[in-house]
This record gives sequence, C-alpha cells and structure tokens, in this order.
Amino acid sequence: METQTSPTTPFPRVVNGRRINPTRSRDGETIGGGFFVVRRGRRTARIRPAYHPFEHPTFESAAAEAQKLAAQNPGQKFDVLAVVTSFREIADLPELVATEAAE
Repeated sequence: METQTSPTTPFPRVVNGRRINPTRSRDGETIGGGFFVVRRGRRTARIRPAYHPFEHPTFESAAAEAQKLAAQNPGQKFDVLAVVTSFREIADLPELVATEAAE
C-alpha cells in the first residue's frame, strides 16, 4: 500500500492514489454505527486504534472483522469496542439583538 503523508497533517492524505476524506464514510462503514475494532499492543496491551478508525454498523460486522484480522495476524489481539453512552454540552447561544439603524 502506497501512502503519502504531509508533515503538516498527522494522517495519510493519499492512499494508493486515492484521496482520503475523513468526513465521508467508507464502503460498509456507518458513521455513528458505534462499533470499532482495535488492536492491543503485544507488550503493553494498550489499545492501538487507527487515526480514523472504521466504524461498523453492527456488532456482527465488527466481530467478523476482528476475527479476520486475528487470523491474518497470529499472536495479535483484536477487541471489539462499542459506544455505550455519549454526552455533549451545548454552549449557550448568543442572543440575537436587534439594532436600530442610526438616523
């Protein structure tokens, strides 16, 4: 796989001659699907996600991917993670103030 990176961007912009747009979903991906496959480090057992991890639409899809990756990478451990809950605080919106034109 040919990857080109820029020193100002932390992720690949072009892979195999195709531009990467992290705002668009990839084939089979559902942004907001809530299921991710991550690799655990061999020595530290820490999670090693990709910069823009693939978001699976179902648990079954993520589990199948984890099994496939484990078969392709003997000795590596792949976990399926799911979003359990989310929080978002919405800042107060500024009030719209009508101003009268000075005469």
